[in-house]
Amino acid sequence: MRLQRWYSITTKNQWYNRQSHDKYVKLAQKHGYRCRSAYKLFEIQEKFNILRRNDTILDLGASPGGWSQVASKYGNTISVDLLPMEPIDKCQIVTGDIHDEEIIREISQHNVNVVLSDMAHSFTGSRTLDVARMDELVEFAFSIANILLKPGGNFVAKYLQGSGEHGLRSMLENQFHSVSMFKPKACRKESTESYFICRGFKPINNI
Repeated sequence: MRLQRWYSITTKNQWYNRQSHDKYVKLAQKHGYRCRSAYKLFEIQEKFNILRRNDTILDLGASPGGWSQVASKYGNTISVDLLPMEPIDKCQIVTGDIHDEEIIREISQHNVNVVLSDMAHSFTGSRTLDVARMDELVEFAFSIANILLKPGGNFVAKYLQGSGEHGLRSMLENQFHSVSMFKPKACRKESTESYFICRGFKPINNI
């Protein structure tokens, strides 16, 4: 019991120490972003220009809202998550499950230009299981994009390096004119996370 308590305290101390020295945590706090991950989307945007003025943007798994804050600078953003979120200007916050047909039906009334997915499960400690679960999230996010994204639209999804990313890339290349794999500098060095950047959606019946 004492060992568990010591481990818990040590882990918390390591986390606080890492946060206090993290460049992107400090930037997020300074500029009012809810999480450091906002800077990952800034980098993606700077390199790939996936967001255009007056776009309609769908942010999947949006909580706590860092990506939605960035997206809302470019256009109207629909932010979907099971967890409640504090309001964001130019964001329509939908608290619920994106699997819900009613939510999909509601969003389908909009012409969605961009679908963003920074979704991730809590890590289990099993590399094999974590990778498999992340791959499933990419496939799920793509299935939503396939329903809601307008022709020519863009899609961004997080994945883990060393997984089935090459198979996933092949799947995405069938329906986008351009697919890139990119790890922003804002990702922690030790992290294996990276992003698919997909541009120019080609609905299957238009290929």
